Amino acid sequence: MKGIFSITTFLTLASALVSAAPLTKRGFSLPATNLFVITNPAPATILTPYGTTNAVISITDGSNEIDTIVSFNIPGLPAPSSASTCQFVIQNIPPPTGSGIVQLFTLGAEVTSPLTSVPFYNQYEGQYDVNTNPSTPIDVQFVPCNFDANGVLDMQFVIRPQNTDDYISWWQSPTVGAFIDYTP
Repeated sequence: MKGIFSITTFLTLASALVSAAPLTKRGFSLPATNLFVITNPAPATILTPYGTTNAVISITDGSNEIDTIVSFNIPGLPAPSSASTCQFVIQNIPPPTGSGIVQLFTLGAEVTSPLTSVPFYNQYEGQYDVNTNPSTPIDVQFVPCNFDANGVLDMQFVIRPQNTDDYISWWQSPTVGAFIDYTP
């Protein structure tokens, strides 16, 4: 009888704790909507047309760097608020060669079509290990939820290779590639 009472007490206590826990907000996962593959350093050459679904991040022997600019757009979904959190994620991609570590930066200006020049890389937003699925943030857990650039609900980042010999590529889709996970 004592054993049954202990189990019953435990279940009652566990139920009370779960019901008292705050509800978590439902989150959204946004795939990148537009990608631009570019050379680096400046002056950059645009390697792909606007709206491509192909991403390439590479560097060979410390030169011939290729970066990808990714855009995220949220029309039709609740916009992030000042209390929102945003995480950058790369998932379900083919295995990278090299370190599998990428760097993320904001841009100094919005990229639009047709892309004629590349804005400067602005704020460092961390390193990400894409050897894991989904990627693992190494030093920056959250990115700014700055979706309202010029009155348009989008935001952009540039993805760069971390080391001197890295290659990562994918075809962006609703389940593969770069994503922003956010809570409204």
